[in-house]
Amino acid sequence: MSPVPGGPEDHTPPKLVSVTPDTNAVNFHGDAVRFQFDEVTNDRSGPRQDLTGLFLISPRDGEPRINWHRSRIDVQPHGKWRPNTAYSVTVLPGIGDLSGNLTKSSFTLVFSTGPALPHLGVVGRVFDWSAQRVAPNAIVEAIQHPDSVDYFARADSTGQFRVGPFGPGSYTVIAFVDANKNLTRDPGELWDSTHVTVTNTQPMLEMLAAQRDTIGPAISSVTADDSLTLRVTLDKPLDPNVPLDTAQFRIMTADSARRVAIAVRTLGQVEAERAARKDSARVADSLATARDTTKRAGPPPAAPAPQEPEAPKPSKPAPAKVLLITLTPGAHLEPLTRYRITATDLVNLLGFKGTSSRVFATPKAPEKSDTTKAKTLPDSLTRARPGGPAGKAAPRKPGGGFR
Repeated sequence: MSPVPGGPEDHTPPKLVSVTPDTNAVNFHGDAVRFQFDEVTNDRSGPRQDLTGLFLISPRDGEPRINWHRSRIDVQPHGKWRPNTAYSVTVLPGIGDLSGNLTKSSFTLVFSTGPALPHLGVVGRVFDWSAQRVAPNAIVEAIQHPDSVDYFARADSTGQFRVGPFGPGSYTVIAFVDANKNLTRDPGELWDSTHVTVTNTQPMLEMLAAQRDTIGPAISSVTADDSLTLRVTLDKPLDPNVPLDTAQFRIMTADSARRVAIAVRTLGQVEAERAARKDSARVADSLATARDTTKRAGPPPAAPAPQEPEAPKPSKPAPAKVLLITLTPGAHLEPLTRYRITATDLVNLLGFKGTSSRVFATPKAPEKSDTTKAKTLPDSLTRARPGGPAGKAAPRKPGGGFR
């Protein structure tokens, strides 16, 4: 046995050393954009093992054509370069060499096939609205009207994006979370859209990606928090601009006896009320402490530890998918009983209404402890009494359900 021949192991990913045309070039009439690396690249890099998913051309006319020439990669649009059009070509992270080292950063080349390079576009950030966090690597499109030219970009790890450059005009902006990484918005993926008019400035957009479709919300599960509160979970988020009404919910037993709801609130509203009560109690406690002059002043408080900056959050609270329904006190839920709840005309984020029903059963009521019986002596004490009865506590039965 002997060491493998050759030099030291390679741990450095390919490095981009030149591009053609130059950045901000105009009057480009070449057939392809060329990316030159400092070593041979792996032509099976990328999510599809063919380099295709690692190059984005904006505006796009389909899947780009990729030609691999060892250390050089040529990129062309699906058809031809449009005349008098500004293009951006982005190289995404993930290009590997023959040792498996992958690039970690992206690079964007901007040029024009005409005599001028516009400097407008749209910028902003994409959020996962329901999760209340940024949507990294989301895909953003700006479709120009009336020509339907599709400008295209990918957000960075913090959800920030810039689509362009392009000139003034009317655009529909669509942002979506590309769950399967095929660069196409598919059914079930989170998305948002808006219409903007670009004049002489770049609009700043907040895109709230969420589950949106043409089927109205439906009940997915129902549980009883207690004998007067139902927790209803929906399969789709509700439109936050449409108020809820107790008349939309009907709770019936098998013999058609109805339970009347007196309030319906979203889980977010309930949690906000709890947080407000805690803040009020904290303020009251701090005021009482400030008025108490009998306490001696303690040592000065320690300096707070430095904290990392808080991650960006969307400006709007998450759309509701969980509702809490409160019943009238005289119409509480009976234990071990089946009920049917019907929700009518619930509105989703696209304005479509849905009506659905769900049957649920209440659990057994907890057994009350009998305080009239004498307490049983521990075994050690009964053994200490000659002839004493063996004291044995009855096993506890688990309770569950309603108070």
